[in-house]
Amino acid sequence: HILNREQNAPYIFQLPLLFQNELQNAVLQYKKETGDTTKGKSEKLTINFFLQLSKLGKMRIDGILTNKIFHGVIGLEKEESVQKIRSGILVLQKSLEARGVTSHFSVRTIQKEQLTPPERTSAVQREFYHDISSLLDLKA
Repeated sequence: HILNREQNAPYIFQLPLLFQNELQNAVLQYKKETGDTTKGKSEKLTINFFLQLSKLGKMRIDGILTNKIFHGVIGLEKEESVQKIRSGILVLQKSLEARGVTSHFSVRTIQKEQLTPPERTSAVQREFYHDISSLLDLKA
C-alpha cells in the first residue's frame, strides 16, 4: 500500500510481512535523487525502513546508496537484539558484495521514542498507519 506519492517527495510504502509466523507491519520510505557533479552524473538512493517485531522490538534502518556504496545505520530498541542483527548483516553484506555494492553498517540501541516510522506528509497518513498497526496488534 502506497502512503505517499507526492511529486518530489519520498515514496512511502506500507508493507505487511510474515515473520516467524506473525503478521508484522513495516514501513519503507525511499527517495531517488540524481544530479551532476564534476565527475559526471550522480545518483543517490535514500532508504528508511521501520519494523516492530515482538521478539526483537522496534527496528529502524536508515541508509544511503551512492555510487555502489551503501552506508546504513540500524537502530534497535532492545540491547539483546544487537548481536542477532549484527550476525545477519554479515550475510547481507556478502549478498550486496556479490552485486558489486560495498556496504558499511552501524548497529546500536536507540531510545524507544526515537524509533519511529518514516515521516508522513499528512495527518490522514499518520492516522492510517496507526489504524493498520492497531489491526495487526489484534492478529486478525
